[in-house]
Amino acid sequence: SEVSRTATPRLSRDLKNRLSEIAISRDASSAQKVRNLLKGASVGDLQALLRGLDSERAAYGRDDYCNLLGRLSSMLNDKPDGDRRQLSLASLLVNEIEKRIADGDSYAK
Repeated sequence: SEVSRTATPRLSRDLKNRLSEIAISRDASSAQKVRNLLKGASVGDLQALLRGLDSERAAYGRDDYCNLLGRLSSMLNDKPDGDRRQLSLASLLVNEIEKRIADGDSYAK
């Protein structure tokens, strides 16, 4: 089935502000804080962040995601997985989406 492309999702002010606060006060727990925020994020917020990964979008590199990615990169990987020593907003976003797909199957129903 095709992905619905009605209105372009926008990142909520609340999530944007909370991610910005983590970026300002970065410490060893930053990755876990971002992980927790993404776990509780709405589908719309996750869609808005995911759109930031699409390099073919007209707004690529000039949106909230790009700004936050620049500020939330190279975080210590607090849960070593043998693959990454550092984490970024992108890696934590991909992890959250993978978990939701594996746990939910809501798109298949």
